[in-house]
Amino acid sequence: MCSSDLLCAYAILDMTFTLCLFGAVCLLTLSVTERRPGLQYVAYVLLGLAVLVKGPVALALAGLAFLLALVVAPELRPALLALRLVTGLGVIVAIAGPWFAYMWWRFGDTFVQGYVLNENIWLYTRPLYGSQPSRFFYVRVMATGLLPWTPLVLGGLFDAIRRRSLPVIDRLLWVWVVVIVGFFSLSSFRLDHYVFPACPALCLLAARAWYEAQRPTGAPAGARFGATAAPVLLILAGLVLLPGLRLVPLPLSWAVWLVPICLIAGGGLSWWRRVRVEVFDQQPLGPALTLAAVYIVVLVAALPTFEQAKPTPRLAAYVRDVAPPEAEVAMYRLNRWTSSWRFYVGRQTASLDSPDQVRAFFERPGTRYCRSEEHTSELQSLAYLVCRLLLEKKK
Repeated sequence: MCSSDLLCAYAILDMTFTLCLFGAVCLLTLSVTERRPGLQYVAYVLLGLAVLVKGPVALALAGLAFLLALVVAPELRPALLALRLVTGLGVIVAIAGPWFAYMWWRFGDTFVQGYVLNENIWLYTRPLYGSQPSRFFYVRVMATGLLPWTPLVLGGLFDAIRRRSLPVIDRLLWVWVVVIVGFFSLSSFRLDHYVFPACPALCLLAARAWYEAQRPTGAPAGARFGATAAPVLLILAGLVLLPGLRLVPLPLSWAVWLVPICLIAGGGLSWWRRVRVEVFDQQPLGPALTLAAVYIVVLVAALPTFEQAKPTPRLAAYVRDVAPPEAEVAMYRLNRWTSSWRFYVGRQTASLDSPDQVRAFFERPGTRYCRSEEHTSELQSLAYLVCRLLLEKKK
């Protein structure tokens, strides 16, 4: 089974949500900064699509960003307040409202309870699932996921703090990052892809720092450090992967060894051009091409092997084959693998989140199956932390 077959098991719409939401925010920004009021109506359409994709959280994020922009960009305050927000809200309701109305009409209280309350309000405000990461989870996710450009973003921020000034566009980009990361950090449920909408803003900030670092003279210190550190991080990543790949307990293709080689070669060439030859590239083609080559190798050679090693499809196939139609199937604290498990098992499953619920589930008469992938204080072995599989049957 190839990786594309397995990806269809997940209903992850965060990339589509990011496209619509960040596109709307960008058009609103251009409408204000470039004095092009017509763009705001296209932005409202995209914002309506974002609500249609992932619900009212799009309005919450855009609203928080708008309020914070009023504070950090006083020179844009009159233009921001001149936006046709009531008209925009009407456009959003016209686009997303019919779907919500139909779902309410079709499913009634089940839709309100399951989607509006459970998947939005309660998921954010209540600890519905155990073993959630810390409040700083998204800071670590963004710092790691942005590599090797993380030093560029931090260097640009250092330069801004040092000179105590920041262009208005950069301020708005930081507002967006703070809103996204801060909003989801306060949530009781955290998944890494929730902060995808902040990634385009961070990439633009990294691009700004790279451009600043390419000045032959007078380049800011933070940007210079970031542009030099980026290829060094590529080299270090390759040096770590060279011995690390030997520890992977999977039959990896020989092509996977191209990953550390590409990282070391691409990072080394970029560092040599900048530090030794003092060539200043306006575009970071070296690191970008290196990352593109690594991505292609991982996608073609490594990802299928990792996907085939996942136990969810095989375990679900076993349950699907042995469980009679009248048997009840449950999952205990699967969290992020819930959608995959439901897809492969091919039937309605109960979601259990506490030991009391598990006990009550098995105390009822009939044939029951439960799967868990959650570590507990009693089982602390490394294998259990990586992937614990529990299949219980009671007749």
